[in-house]
Amino acid sequence: MKRIIQVLTLIGFAFSAKAQTLSDSLLVHLEMTGNSLDGSGNNNDGTVSGATLTNDRFGNPNSAYLFDGINDYISFTSDFDYEERTYQYWFEPHSIGTVSGCIFSSDQPNLDYGRTSASIQLIGGQNTMKWQQGSSVYHMTGLNTNQWYLATTVVTVDSTYFYLCDSLVSTIGTSTYTSNNGNSYASIGKTRVNDRFFHGKVDEFRVYNRALTASEITDLCGENTVTNENLFLSICEDSYTSPSGDSIWYTDGIYMDTIYNTFGSIDSIYTINLSFIEIDSSILQTNSSLLAVMTGANYQWLDCDNGYSAISGATNQSFSPSITGSYAVAVSIANCVDTSDCIRFEKGIGLDEFDISLKLNLHPNPTRDGLFTIELGNKHENISLSIYSIEGKLIRKENYFDTDEILGISPKEEGIYLLKVQTNENQFGHLKLINL
Repeated sequence: MKRIIQVLTLIGFAFSAKAQTLSDSLLVHLEMTGNSLDGSGNNNDGTVSGATLTNDRFGNPNSAYLFDGINDYISFTSDFDYEERTYQYWFEPHSIGTVSGCIFSSDQPNLDYGRTSASIQLIGGQNTMKWQQGSSVYHMTGLNTNQWYLATTVVTVDSTYFYLCDSLVSTIGTSTYTSNNGNSYASIGKTRVNDRFFHGKVDEFRVYNRALTASEITDLCGENTVTNENLFLSICEDSYTSPSGDSIWYTDGIYMDTIYNTFGSIDSIYTINLSFIEIDSSILQTNSSLLAVMTGANYQWLDCDNGYSAISGATNQSFSPSITGSYAVAVSIANCVDTSDCIRFEKGIGLDEFDISLKLNLHPNPTRDGLFTIELGNKHENISLSIYSIEGKLIRKENYFDTDEILGISPKEEGIYLLKVQTNENQFGHLKLINL
C-alpha cells in the first residue's frame, strides 16, 4: 500500500494516506515502502541483491527500488507460474541500451504454462518495451526514460493481454512454450538466463493467480490518482454537509474533505471555502414609510392583505405605502431569500430615529442598569413614551403628566430599543437606546 503525500498550497496543509488494493487472489504485493516484504499475507517476500531504496513516483523517500543495470535484482522463492495469472508493476527506465534490460521474468520449466517476461531495449534506434509470453514477443515503441509506467500482463488459457495503465496495448494467443534452462524462480531486475539487468526504478509489484478483468485493471491504474477540487460556496442554510457526508459545518471557514474510492484509497480532496449568508428580514417602521433593516440586498415588498402578492415597483430598501395595511418584505442575497413578518402600517404612526421634532436629551446611553432619563426641554402637561424593539414591535407604552423629563426603565434584555415620545399636541420625537 503506497503512501501518498498531497501538499495543498491554498492553506498550507499537507497529509498522507495509505491506499488499499484489490486483494482477491493476490499472491504477492511488494509495496516497497522501506523493504521488500510481501504485503499480501502470503509471505512471498523478495530477496534484495544490490537494489537500493529510493523515491517513488510520488516523491516519497524509501518507497521504491533502484536497479543499477549492472548486477542489481530482487528474487523470489517461487516462480508464480500459474495457468491463469496477472503480473503488474510500476517501472521508470533510466537508460535503454542495445542489450535488453529485464524488468520482470518468470517461468517454471517443468510446467507448460509458458514463460512470461518484460524488458526494455533500444531496437532500430527506438526505445522499445518487449513483452514476452511463451514463444511470442510483442514490441511497443515510444518509451521515455525517467517516466513512470504501469505495466500489466494478463495470461488466460487462450489469450494474453498487455496493458500500460488501463490502455490495452496488444492481445496475443497464449503460448505454452517453456524454457529448458535458467532459474526456476521469478525475479525483478534481471532475466532468468544471461542476467540481463534493468536500469531504473520498480515500485508496487503484484502477482495474482487469476486473470484480472479490464475494469479491475482500470481501478488499479487510477488507484493513486487523486483529484484536488477547490470549492467556493455561499450557503443559505444554517449548516453544510461535506461532500463525503462525514462532517457538518455551521460557521464560515476553509475546510478539508476527503473522498475515498471502493478500495479505500483517496479519490478526491476538497478544499472548501465556506461562507454562510445570514439575512436580516426585520422591518423598521417610520412615520411615513417602512424600512428594511438589512442594507446591500435585493428587496421586494409584499401585500400581506392580498395573499403576499408582490407590489409592483416596490423594490427599494424603503417603502411608503399609500394606504393603511399589512406589509412584508422579501430580502434576498444571491440565491438566499428570507421574508419578514407582516407589519401593520398606519399613516402618522411609526418610528424614525432621525425624525426629531423636540429637542430631546437622552442619558445615560448606553445604560447599564436599565435606568435612563429623557430631558424634554419644556414642561408638558401630557406626554407618552413608547418603547419598541429594533424590529419595530411595541413593547410597552407609558404616560407622564406635567413634567419636563421622563425617568424610564428599559426592558431587561440587552439590545437596542427605539423610543418614541409624543405630546398631546401631536408633537413627537424618536431616540435610540442601547441597553447593556
